[in-house]
Amino acid sequence: MNLETVFSKEFLLDGFMQAPVAMAIFDTDNYIVRLANQQYLQMVDRSEGELVGRPLFEIFPETVSGKPLLDEVLKTGKPF
Repeated sequence: MNLETVFSKEFLLDGFMQAPVAMAIFDTDNYIVRLANQQYLQMVDRSEGELVGRPLFEIFPETVSGKPLLDEVLKTGKPF
């Protein structure tokens, strides 16, 4: 049995959206928010329309100082 059969896109999306923790997915090149679950939206006090499709550092300009750290995590794969 291959993983593609077991874990369909819909199955993974449902799991992501129903997770009991705040999660968001960003493009790695430009940190555009692609997906955010309800817990994340509540945590950052924003709507889906305010986040999805926009660059992270445009939404939260106060976090731009963390960009070098995120760049390093993406480059090395080492968690921070």
